[in-house]
Amino acid sequence: MKRLAVFFGFALFLLLPTSLSATECQFVLGFATLRDLIGHDIVGDCLENQRFAANGNAEQQTTGGLLVWRKADNWTAFTDGYRTWLSGPNGLEQRLNTERFAWEPDYAPGGGIATPEPIFSHNVMVRVVRVTPDWHGYDTNGGWLSAVRVRESDALKFFEVAIWEETKSIHFYEFDNDFDPIPHGLTPQQLTSIRETYAIMRFDGMPDPWTEARSQFIRQAFTDFTAYLAGRYPDSDHHLMYHGHGGPGGQLFAGLLSYGDADGLLRSWTQALGRPLGVIDMGGPCNKGSLSDLENFCQHTRYYVASDLPNGGYTMDEWSIEKYHEASPETQYHSLFSSSESLEDALIGRIDLKRKRYEYSRNNMIENQVEQANYLYSCQEFADFRSAFRQFLSSQDGQYSVFDDLYDYMVSHDADDDLKRLFDNVFVHRADNRDFFQWQLTAGGMLMPIRE
Repeated sequence: MKRLAVFFGFALFLLLPTSLSATECQFVLGFATLRDLIGHDIVGDCLENQRFAANGNAEQQTTGGLLVWRKADNWTAFTDGYRTWLSGPNGLEQRLNTERFAWEPDYAPGGGIATPEPIFSHNVMVRVVRVTPDWHGYDTNGGWLSAVRVRESDALKFFEVAIWEETKSIHFYEFDNDFDPIPHGLTPQQLTSIRETYAIMRFDGMPDPWTEARSQFIRQAFTDFTAYLAGRYPDSDHHLMYHGHGGPGGQLFAGLLSYGDADGLLRSWTQALGRPLGVIDMGGPCNKGSLSDLENFCQHTRYYVASDLPNGGYTMDEWSIEKYHEASPETQYHSLFSSSESLEDALIGRIDLKRKRYEYSRNNMIENQVEQANYLYSCQEFADFRSAFRQFLSSQDGQYSVFDDLYDYMVSHDADDDLKRLFDNVFVHRADNRDFFQWQLTAGGMLMPIRE
């Protein structure tokens, strides 16, 4: 049974519940009063009676979200998973889950959450690929298997996930550093047999791609796997990265996982952990830097890596395996995590790897006029910008495409300096090749949202 849970810190994470019917429960005392203040249409009907959690808080699930009375500071609130209504010293007030009022104990200047960046001594990275027959057959090894050279170090452990189109299955692998994807005299079938001994979970019977059934299948498979990871590594910082095609709009894995199912998967993962992920790294797929992507993913992670441009379309001027690994996040994440004082510092170094790769490809990029950029976004800063930009957008004519540049849209529609400042604050670090040649396109770091 799925249950609602709440985590007051970085975010509130919400799953749709199944519980008591409305005829078997009721609202009482402060929860009844708050429901009357907010509105029955927003709070909805009760799904259970008020109960007390282990921490002393009172909670009650509803069809619209979760009612909470917090013992520590004696306030009552309701959240729908994105917004929170609070009955505090100023009466009923509403804010985003990522914001705080000045009277709240974890308030930070500017209305954000005063949360020091947690420090983790160990990291877990889930790296996902979609393997299609035209790229690699099921019995073809190398390629995606060779991208991660070191699977485990003191600072980082990789788990690799293959969405196999040929076998219609999803395999979750835990390779060790002894695994060698190069045949060395073995037949492809023999090496495949060895590879599959490292699969710790396998889900067969995957439906056709880009269907609701496929999306739900992937969500359930990843939900089971990430629950296992959260139980096995409760004190590690968890991260997600994807290698493959992409596009704007808040979906995952080349659109195989819908916006809603991506949200549900990440919500269940972070709920199992009791905190957000460290980073969702979409620095490889194309055009994952849209407002809709950040809106969906930043609910569940502290940092996000992506580009507002198509990634790739260039080669190194003088390719070598040494240069490849020198600029590869999969290779360098180990040293970045072990040598950095914070996750943010490590991710700044990860963005600098892109710049290094651009430098190794300078002549090719100039010759082919390939514009490239990668960005590190702060999800805490994005919460402030998102709220202000959505309010600004609601006052405009709504004529835009998801591939339009968001900053250019603000400029052309006379956005004020405060909104532009909030936009700038979202970007922790950037890497691009603007100094190589004169760009012909406008790319300010974020694409417009999907139109509703």
